[in-house]
Amino acid sequence: MSTKTTASVGTSFLSERELAGLSKIMGGDAEKCALFLKGLERARALRDEEQARKREAKRQKFEASRLELGGGQLLDASDEFFDAADAWDA
Repeated sequence: MSTKTTASVGTSFLSERELAGLSKIMGGDAEKCALFLKGLERARALRDEEQARKREAKRQKFEASRLELGGGQLLDASDEFFDAADAWDA
């Protein structure tokens, strides 16, 4: 199986060498490689969605506690904090 065929499946996160290794492991079967790579991409998408849900839950929890405290000054700090947290998670 050529790496060009495998790369067309949408594997921008794999290098040419990794694609060649995957092809060798899968016995050159393009269909097996495509299924594996689609599954890998889906797993990454699910992980990213889960991380986004967790970040949003933290943001909502913080926002609720900020409202309980009634602190308007915390708003600017919370925006900076969550921007930094999002950058850290990326």
